[in-house]
Amino acid sequence: MKKEFTRKEDWLEDIFTNSNPQASLQSAETALRTFDIFCKVKVRLELEKHLLLESSKVHSEQFHEKELPELRKEMQQQRAQIDKLRQNECPRTKHDASKHGMTS
Repeated sequence: MKKEFTRKEDWLEDIFTNSNPQASLQSAETALRTFDIFCKVKVRLELEKHLLLESSKVHSEQFHEKELPELRKEMQQQRAQIDKLRQNECPRTKHDASKHGMTS
């Protein structure tokens, strides 16, 4: 299979000279307009699909960039709470042990 390229004018002239000129010309022009519309729609759909994929990729990257600082902040808050609990727990444990005559 090989591709053949024909100019619009040449194609219309061949159709015009080989058949009923007026009806063939109208049919050929309608076919060309229809094919042109099809190509434009196909290209637009492919472009929209490509843009949608790029957009979702950018959105995903932005989401992860925003998510990491929030997770770090939350993790730091949890560590601070754990440290606070440990500090509160340790002196009480030592105090309780000293009441019973035990030392660490």
